[in-house]
Amino acid sequence: MNALDLLLSEGEDENVVAAAMAFLDSVKSDSEPPTDSTDNNSPSTSQKPKRKRNSKPGYSTEQGRRKKEEVLALRAQVEGLEAWLEHLKRTQQRVSALTRKACSCPKANRQTATKAMEAFQKRQRSEGINRKLKAALASQATVGKAVLAIIQQTMTLEVSGRRPYSIGSNRSLSNPTCAYPLAQDRDFVFCRPEQLAETYENAGVLAQLRDGARGLYMNLSTAVPQLPATAYCSTMAPTIHPIRGKMFESSTVCSVPCSMKFASDALWLEYSTPRKYANKSYRYMDLVGADSVKKSFDLLLQSKRGEISMNGLMFATRFEDEARVSIVRDYVAFLPTAGLHMRCNHWTIVTPGDADHDCHLHFYVQMFAETTPGFLAAPQDVSYVQEIALEAWSTKMHAYSQLLHDHLEINSL
Repeated sequence: MNALDLLLSEGEDENVVAAAMAFLDSVKSDSEPPTDSTDNNSPSTSQKPKRKRNSKPGYSTEQGRRKKEEVLALRAQVEGLEAWLEHLKRTQQRVSALTRKACSCPKANRQTATKAMEAFQKRQRSEGINRKLKAALASQATVGKAVLAIIQQTMTLEVSGRRPYSIGSNRSLSNPTCAYPLAQDRDFVFCRPEQLAETYENAGVLAQLRDGARGLYMNLSTAVPQLPATAYCSTMAPTIHPIRGKMFESSTVCSVPCSMKFASDALWLEYSTPRKYANKSYRYMDLVGADSVKKSFDLLLQSKRGEISMNGLMFATRFEDEARVSIVRDYVAFLPTAGLHMRCNHWTIVTPGDADHDCHLHFYVQMFAETTPGFLAAPQDVSYVQEIALEAWSTKMHAYSQLLHDHLEINSL
């Protein structure tokens, strides 16, 4: 333990300093040589010169000098420590005052400050997200403009001057008359159809579909091939009609272990109830009496060359006889081509089986393309509809018939 630690531990600053000063005074008085009045009055002593002291100072003198230096150093350190102590006291007082002031603030003020900070941080995050969304929107708008420019350059059909649609012209599509010039090296690009008010809410079109459904029922025996009820078949193939041109036909004959009434009621419920599909949405589906339904839908077909979007209308009617229950559906699907659309005639025939709880089903579908007086499609577009669109839609309907058969078999068990 050094002298400074001793001073600080004992806490007797004033006594130590006084003792040190007294010690210095005593050392100073001891180091001065004593003076004698007799020696000063003696002439012999004053005449003799003092000899230079060659010997080193004694031990007591050297020790006194070191103690004096140590005391002076300790005094300087004590003064510095006292000044630092005063500084710490003043700092502690200021900190205590600030702490008391903070503790004296109401709790509501602190909560308000916390909420304000949270709101500020939330606003900063919102501004950052808003900037990112604006940048993404600007990028999407740029891409959309570029795609629109490409579509406008590749479009080959005029969409202005459309006439109201009229179904049933049955013009042959083998050699259609094209009134629109088309470059031979450019393919038609199907885009998503625009909103056609005359298509979705056209009472005349629905009336023609209703009459068409009745005609399908009247021509059932001649239009639908009569196959053995006990045979199972599932076929789909293209054919050439003398008036309609190229046409796709699909037929599915099967048996289910349930009564004819159960099967017909289940199928009618399926046809008259809107379902959720990934690529199909309904604009409306309304019952017309107890045995008829009409609907408007949007459909996105997956074809060999990509996606095909179309808008469609359908009218279905159920006819119950003693020997069978027939459900006929008449479809029309509108495409973005002027004066060109697709038709679908669908028969579902339920007949009783050999046993009481057994019945036979026959799904028969015909699909073909039709033109209207406003026909402006190019030969390439007609070929595309006949080869790609009709096949894609027919494949979808054929798979749907098989799905209905499986559904009935599962529910009848």
